[in-house]
Amino acid sequence: KDNGGGGGGGGEDDGPSACERMFHLYPRICRVSMRGFGEWTPRVNPERSSLRSILKAAPDGYVPTNGEEEEYGGIDVLPLAQKIPEGEVDVHAIAVATARPRQKSTSVSAPEEGAAKGDEGKVETEGPDGNGTKSEAEGPGNDEKAKLETETKEEEGAAELEKGEGLTKQDEKKPADEEAGEPKTEEAADEEKIRELTQATKRAMRTVRRAAGVEGRPAVGVTQPRRGRGQGQGQKRGREAQQTQIRILDEDAVVPGRGWSLNDAKAGFCDGSSTSRCGRNFGSNCLLSGHNDGRAGLIGDALSGWLVMTVPNVKEGIILMRMECWVAANSNPRTEGWTAVDDQPAPDGNGGGGGGGDGGSNSTRGLKGNPAELPDDMEFDIAINGAIVKTMKKEEFMSWGVEKTKNFALWPILDDVEWAKMDWGDQDGKDVEVGVRLRSARGREATVRVSHVYYA
Repeated sequence: KDNGGGGGGGGEDDGPSACERMFHLYPRICRVSMRGFGEWTPRVNPERSSLRSILKAAPDGYVPTNGEEEEYGGIDVLPLAQKIPEGEVDVHAIAVATARPRQKSTSVSAPEEGAAKGDEGKVETEGPDGNGTKSEAEGPGNDEKAKLETETKEEEGAAELEKGEGLTKQDEKKPADEEAGEPKTEEAADEEKIRELTQATKRAMRTVRRAAGVEGRPAVGVTQPRRGRGQGQGQKRGREAQQTQIRILDEDAVVPGRGWSLNDAKAGFCDGSSTSRCGRNFGSNCLLSGHNDGRAGLIGDALSGWLVMTVPNVKEGIILMRMECWVAANSNPRTEGWTAVDDQPAPDGNGGGGGGGDGGSNSTRGLKGNPAELPDDMEFDIAINGAIVKTMKKEEFMSWGVEKTKNFALWPILDDVEWAKMDWGDQDGKDVEVGVRLRSARGREATVRVSHVYYA
């Protein structure tokens, strides 16, 4: 905030800003660029921006996942009320059909650099024939050139999807008739468009499932984040396993717990775009709505153990956590039937499988009536890089639960002004391992839900 440069004045503008008055206990967040991870939807790149994407796995590999599956896949059938009557003008079909020739003409028929001015209809290919000579082919109809460009675009599109970017421009605009070498009708063009989008969304969902699962995650929780691949992985895993075995002997060891689960989640790919497929949960009474609005969160209690995550590139020494202390007690399905921290599920399977889902469990959000009262002996531990740095008793913990605005309360996890004074040079900050846990003799009655982490 600019308070007038050289001072003087002493007017109203010299006081704290509205943001600083709202967040008066940690006003630095009003003067730096904040970033974050969360579970609410819609989100851009949902598989990369989720809170689960930075979680560390328990020693047995468990991480909370979205157990909800879509009741059906693919693109929705057009509602009959939106169908263009026969004989009427279909503006969308015209736009699709007229866009394709322009896309093709710029990518296929353009003459190569260095070609003679009179040879626009031909291109020279660099591939030698049996005698080492060059061959000629007509530019617009050059099947080999078109095929090569098509394969290149497909590879680029696949690479973007692997990065979690969702549907790419190549997926949306790639000419469908390049390989065929002849124009398609409007109906055929639309069918081709649907097939392309279907394949692209399937690839995107595979990327989402891989990101949401345990594949590629460290098998155990460690203090320092993993920084490389391919070198000494076997020895590193051995050291991690040994370290975990040692740390588990200490009840205060910051080892990721097995008792956290995701609830109130929506099935599908919920990025808020026109190509999203969201909310097709089993049991939904309006599968076709595609509503992206979701308020998911990681729910845990005093039997859940540590929730451990690696917050990347912390430069200003600020980490805040949005939590809900008003969720219903005994509402974590993961710990149902448990009698101790990280206990095994009961023999009948209650609490097993990990990860809640939406499942109609909106009562845990405590939207109506008085919130559940946390037990008086409840304690909230905060750990930074494997060491417990603070323990909040119930009174202090609840003092942070005052909503800054509707349904929004923040707890400070790290607020260290010395971080901002460091000379980071070309570095983007430092990765920080954050752990939080609840403790109470009342077990599942001490329940909270974590939905966002903000940092700078």
